[in-house]
Amino acid sequence: MIKVAKKIKITENLDKEFVVEKKKKKISILKIVSLTLNVILIAGIIIGIIYFNNKIIYFNNKLEEKDDEINSRITSSACDFSCSYKYSTEIEKANMLDDYIVFVLDGYGNVYYTYDCVKKLTAGQQYSFSAYNIDNAKGMGYKQGKC
Repeated sequence: MIKVAKKIKITENLDKEFVVEKKKKKISILKIVSLTLNVILIAGIIIGIIYFNNKIIYFNNKLEEKDDEINSRITSSACDFSCSYKYSTEIEKANMLDDYIVFVLDGYGNVYYTYDCVKKLTAGQQYSFSAYNIDNAKGMGYKQGKC
């Protein structure tokens, strides 16, 4: 019986050693797989960060370009507004001049002319004139001249 007991212990010891060795192999394979997956995960995260950082930089540059474009349009629009305002003011003045003011040219008789007619008649020559509103010119006896 003692021999049988020894055989059982040896078998138990062999089984335990075999199980221990087998567990060590499983643990080391599990560690390698886990380490590999962690490395792949970390590499993926780093690549993702680099990729999205480049996308952010790209879109930031695009936004800066659009911002510059908008600022230039605002600047040109402000100029357009002030220029168009100035232009419309000048047109109003010219229309008021044509509608209410007439010129009597010295040496052209007892007639009055609009500013545009004066420019056509004198064709860049020097001249002297008197300016009146239309009612005053008519009241003074001046007649409308033809251009």
